[in-house]
Amino acid sequence: MGRCLIAVVLVSLVAALVPASAAGSYDSDFRSVNTRLVKLGTDVNAALQSAEGKSGEAINAEFGALAGRTRGVRRRLVRLDPPARLAKLHRRLARSLKKVAADLSTIARAGRRRDVELGRLGASRLTRHSRTLRKTRRALVKRTG
Repeated sequence: MGRCLIAVVLVSLVAALVPASAAGSYDSDFRSVNTRLVKLGTDVNAALQSAEGKSGEAINAEFGALAGRTRGVRRRLVRLDPPARLAKLHRRLARSLKKVAADLSTIARAGRRRDVELGRLGASRLTRHSRTLRKTRRALVKRTG
């Protein structure tokens, strides 16, 4: 009985010191990031749909805030430790978020400057980078359950 108790204590100690399965932890942590990403995507789409007719200041404020939120989601993502099988997709998603944040900042800057061409450039890049982000996010969702 004494050896059994010692074994249980040792197993409990090791379990406390060693983090849970990297894949399992990543999966649940990524789900939280994914929820924020989906909400952010919905908000970006709404901002794009309603941008026409808004003042430059309103566009600057709205898209600047979206850029900040995108950077925040990216920070949460890069803090995660993906298992080796997901590392490449994880890095691709982080890169995509960085590009999308830059595109949103470009649109905000275009609003501040009242520069229609810069706004079109930002929107065009945002469309392209959003496709990559969406595809990569969906691949990660599929692989993390």
